[in-house]
Amino acid sequence: MLSTQAITFFSLCLGGAGFFIISQLLGGHHDGDLDDVGGHDGGGHDHGHHDGDDHGQNPAVFSLRMIMIFAMGFGGAGTIATYYKSGPIAASAWGCVCGLALATLAWFVFRALIRQQASTTTDLDDLVGETVVVEVAIPNAGLGQIKGENSYNAIVYVTAQSYDDRAIPAGTRVIVTEVLGSTVVVKPVNQVAA
Repeated sequence: MLSTQAITFFSLCLGGAGFFIISQLLGGHHDGDLDDVGGHDGGGHDHGHHDGDDHGQNPAVFSLRMIMIFAMGFGGAGTIATYYKSGPIAASAWGCVCGLALATLAWFVFRALIRQQASTTTDLDDLVGETVVVEVAIPNAGLGQIKGENSYNAIVYVTAQSYDDRAIPAGTRVIVTEVLGSTVVVKPVNQVAA
């Protein structure tokens, strides 16, 4: 028969694991993160500009998800310690150590995933002077789309317009000459020397 101590620790482990699995299956990366400073503020997003700050690129330490991961480690270690006849204080100490270790490991994994996702941000000013390809033809006095690589070597698609309002067909190699808001101005490579 299981002791009350073992049932308590096991319930914490099972509850933490259950919450974590359900939250992962339901998706969404916002779970009431308390230190989600500079992440998504509900206002306009400044697509195309990244000033190198670290805001929004770290998981929240005290989010409900991280607390449940701690509870999973705490409960699991406490259950094992109870099985080996540890008292409540020793089992709780083992639970704290293992819970903190598991939560720390999870924090670093989530941080790596968030930073990988955030690394696709493009600072359009970095594209100035780069040779790219017109992906969607640019009509006379209109907008098209270019395909290039950002500073993280990720493929990016950016709205583009011709420097002289002339049409540029898809597949043309162009050089980005300037940035106007979220649009880049391009000039065909064969006209750059001219």
